[in-house]
Amino acid sequence: MTFDDLDRRVEEHLASTASRMPDYLRASVLEDIPRRGQVGPGWPRVGAMARLSLAAGVLAATVFVVVRAPALLDPAGPGAGDRASATPDFVWDAVLNFRDRNPSMDVYGNPSVWSYLHAPGGVHDPTQYLRLTEFDRGAGEAWIDPAHEGLAIGVVPGANGLTVEPWGRSATEIEAAIVAWRDPFGGPITVSGLVEVDAACGDGIDVSIDQGDRTIEQFSLPSESRAIDLAIDMRRGETLYVRVEPGTSGNGDCDTTWLTLTITR
Repeated sequence: MTFDDLDRRVEEHLASTASRMPDYLRASVLEDIPRRGQVGPGWPRVGAMARLSLAAGVLAATVFVVVRAPALLDPAGPGAGDRASATPDFVWDAVLNFRDRNPSMDVYGNPSVWSYLHAPGGVHDPTQYLRLTEFDRGAGEAWIDPAHEGLAIGVVPGANGLTVEPWGRSATEIEAAIVAWRDPFGGPITVSGLVEVDAACGDGIDVSIDQGDRTIEQFSLPSESRAIDLAIDMRRGETLYVRVEPGTSGNGDCDTTWLTLTITR
């Protein structure tokens, strides 16, 4: 078989099995590919095999592209719709996506999607949020702030969610622990999860979910748990913040919080 035959067969295979990348994904990928990485005149031959290699090296690390899993295709076949309505295109899980980088990329290769932050209690201004800078590999793994002992966001063995530890010594000395998710694409999302507080002592926690600097849900949790279930329209690059801080008295005792957070589109 000649190279031209192989090239032609690859082209035919891609044409018959590939699904078209949505416009917003294609724009995001092209923007993230450095110019020096694009094909230039120095390449002796740019056929289907070269294009396939480029896709494998760049696109596969950023988004689901070229050939989609059968579960994402409409079972009725071509012409009946692009995908099954019950199957999300993207799923971001705060526990599965937890990394030792801050900010960190998501599982699709989009940079700076997840961040772990802290801020004074009651402050809902993202320009005043500070990044947790030290990664501790103790009993579990956590982002911490040495200036506020006990303030942490991480994972521990046996826990079903992120372990979120706010900090507080009085009503005026409170530090919120913040899990942030930056939308790499924009569009409607569903936010679901569960917030559960230790509450063996102390006065519980205050939780808020902010879209940028706007609070869209807020509640106090003196004990036990509460579900999260939201539908939100996001802009590309906009950030969702889940803030946990001690209750109004600022008592930080027994404020260990377990957070499960899943975002789908």
